[in-house]
Amino acid sequence: AMCFATAGIPVYLVEVNQKALDAGFDRMKALWKMSASKGKISQAEYARRVGLVKPTLSYDDLRDVDVVVEAVIENMQLKKDIFSKLDSVCKPSTILASNTSTLNINEIATATKRPHKVCGMHFFSP
Repeated sequence: AMCFATAGIPVYLVEVNQKALDAGFDRMKALWKMSASKGKISQAEYARRVGLVKPTLSYDDLRDVDVVVEAVIENMQLKKDIFSKLDSVCKPSTILASNTSTLNINEIATATKRPHKVCGMHFFSP
């Protein structure tokens, strides 16, 4: 989410509960705030980035997005469960990406009706 918001792309940050959602968004804001305090970004840029992130607990908010990047722990069943849910919620043209670094993308894709729209996209924590 940080990478996309930094690039100026609006994002949804989805979590399983409010505590995790708040913690994740707070961590993102803290990292950007640190950059602002060091003069690497302006306060206006900080505010722009924060404004591009929409925290949510609902997968339904993803129904009209063009790309989803899943970034949960390296657990195949959990990823397949999430991709199945994404497949049922997102529009048919949505690209579903996993941030996995070790799991088989083709196996993850079997949880969807759009395996040709599933890919790997690995990001490292800032």
